[in-house]
Amino acid sequence: MHRFLPFSRRDLLRVGQVGVAASLWPGITRAKVDGQPAESKARSVVLLWMAGGVTHHDSLDPKPESPEEIRGTLSTIATKLPGVQFAESCPNLVRIADK
Repeated sequence: MHRFLPFSRRDLLRVGQVGVAASLWPGITRAKVDGQPAESKARSVVLLWMAGGVTHHDSLDPKPESPEEIRGTLSTIATKLPGVQFAESCPNLVRIADK
């Protein structure tokens, strides 16, 4: 007999039994709490939206020959590899760039 599905009926029943058993015992994973829940005192939330980071011009792709408004604010350090420079914020990478 040719199987169209990658699983058998027995596999389907086995997975179904797990689903039924999990739905019958919803309180198993719930923590037991004695008394009333504590009342919250917070009235506000501080949200720090920290998108972004160091630009590529100020890290691994400096543009020392570019105009001042394009290149980053950091100077460059030459590596042992010819033509490869990193920004001064990455001195440890400069030392191991040839490895």
